[in-house]
Amino acid sequence: MSGVAAPVQEEGVPYTPDSLLYNGNERIWLPGEPFRWANPEIWNALDSMDLDNFKYSVESPRKPGRFLTVKYLKSNDGQHAWYVDGDLRYLTYDGQTNASQSNLLGHNYGATPFWFDSTLFWQSGQANWFKHQQRLFHSIETGEIEILPSETPPPDTEDAIVFAMDSASLFINLAANSKEFDLPSPVYVLPHGSGEWRQLGLLNPDVSVLAPNQSAQHLKDYAVCSSAGILFICNTSNLTYVEMPSSWARSRFQNYQRTHSREVDSWVGSKGNTLFLRTSYGLIQEDVADLVTGAEWKPLIVPAPEVAQPGFDLMESENKGWLLAIALGVVSILLGFALLSNGRSRRKPLTPLVLPDAEGQAPLSNMVVQLLSHRGRLLNADQFDTIIGLDQIPSPETRRSRRARIIQVTNAETTARFGHPLVVRTKSESDKRIVLYRIQDFGALD
Repeated sequence: MSGVAAPVQEEGVPYTPDSLLYNGNERIWLPGEPFRWANPEIWNALDSMDLDNFKYSVESPRKPGRFLTVKYLKSNDGQHAWYVDGDLRYLTYDGQTNASQSNLLGHNYGATPFWFDSTLFWQSGQANWFKHQQRLFHSIETGEIEILPSETPPPDTEDAIVFAMDSASLFINLAANSKEFDLPSPVYVLPHGSGEWRQLGLLNPDVSVLAPNQSAQHLKDYAVCSSAGILFICNTSNLTYVEMPSSWARSRFQNYQRTHSREVDSWVGSKGNTLFLRTSYGLIQEDVADLVTGAEWKPLIVPAPEVAQPGFDLMESENKGWLLAIALGVVSILLGFALLSNGRSRRKPLTPLVLPDAEGQAPLSNMVVQLLSHRGRLLNADQFDTIIGLDQIPSPETRRSRRARIIQVTNAETTARFGHPLVVRTKSESDKRIVLYRIQDFGALD
């Protein structure tokens, strides 16, 4: 974050006006101008903290009471982005240059930002006061803000809470039960690299903290929401959750009651798994990993007796009724989408496997099906990477990281489904430095 000078478009330099921009209107601002409203002392403090993300509230010097939010987001591989919430005319990756050619105001207001494939995305939000489920991204090639289309979204997902995970966005559709109190809350998933919506199941009815239109805070290992001093914590690696009393959540709730999020120079942010909150009363921080030590985790998603809704056909009727195992293996499903679309068209279609233990259950993910077709084999790293679609990736470190992730989520799915991990690492008998990968044959296990 070091070196952010918050440049703005100079006075007198022509730019395409928006319908909201009129001469003499004190509420308007030039692209990037809100960065100059920041308190230098606080901005420098944020710089020195090297946060993963933050939201910083600034006030217009021309129009007291006009608050905007400056946002910062760092990717896992060290990319940076700064922008003003609801203003797509200014976006900088280096703190010096405006990379946006857009003239849009709104559209990404209140949206959930995330990085995917070295690209900055925004999921959902509001445009001209209307909520939407659009998935926007900034095109490096054109500088414009573009829409990555998807299938027709499920009903009411514009009000859903969005958890932006590594490979997909999870939509907790609490708005569905606002029309009828006892209606269950469906949970959907939209892979970042795909337009296919799928329902994973229903929100665990034991969840008590979440409410429609909440905004999630994304940490290294968790997605969190707060309400009245309670912190909802979702472990994004296995989709389990816990609700805990929290000093950070309590302070944020008290500050909201006092200011209604209209306090100049206040900010929230995170680094790793630590949450930060700065108000006029000082700086509050809380380590979520410490907070959940010894906690009893529960599954976030429970099976849905009917996952299809009128006008939204998710799967054949005989396959309805997802199990929790599919929710636990959601990332492997998404990885399967991405990997199977990358060079898989050359291969012959796989014959679906029918295992006795899986009769009457939901279909296995594509990745598990692909690996089960090689069950019983002992493979080296190159052979295993060819099966899971990583053989064309040149970087050994990238292959190693993605291989480990695929094994993790695949084993989570099969352990929940069949009681055994599918892929077992073992050392070569001839050279203990070499790791081999055994794809288990469940039929041969006791």
